[in-house]
Amino acid sequence: DRREEGGPDGKRIDLTKAFHDLKEGWQFIFVNPVVRAVNVGLATGLIGGGMLVPLGPVFSIRVLHAGTAGFGFFIFALGYAGGPQFFANLNAKGLRIGLLCLIEVVVVLALVLGATHFMRLDPGTAAGLMAGAATESAGVGTATDAISKGLPKN
Repeated sequence: DRREEGGPDGKRIDLTKAFHDLKEGWQFIFVNPVVRAVNVGLATGLIGGGMLVPLGPVFSIRVLHAGTAGFGFFIFALGYAGGPQFFANLNAKGLRIGLLCLIEVVVVLALVLGATHFMRLDPGTAAGLMAGAATESAGVGTATDAISKGLPKN
């Protein structure tokens, strides 16, 4: 006895409430200026970063004729421009945030090292766990480089 339509109890699923909620959410996003600004900022950052990483070296080589070193100088310039802002924010609040970051790094490393030891994870899995725990794709690149150079076996 197979039910052709509906949920587990055989009744039709009414999606009008779901569509109404989606419509209301989209309206809120476009009407509320704060939410709209946050979404535009997030989208701009993600798209900009997503374009900079793969296209930056190509732009440096083909357009600027600066080679891969030109891309390194460009990234350095971005950091150089952000440096004064970093030091300007080194006040009591900034130091508390820095301490929080340091605590996070220590806790994440401890958890990953502990999980790697107790579960006997191979280096690749441990690197993936570290990158996922830190929500940082740079961890994957660093770990891949370290693994390719040969890590000592446990």
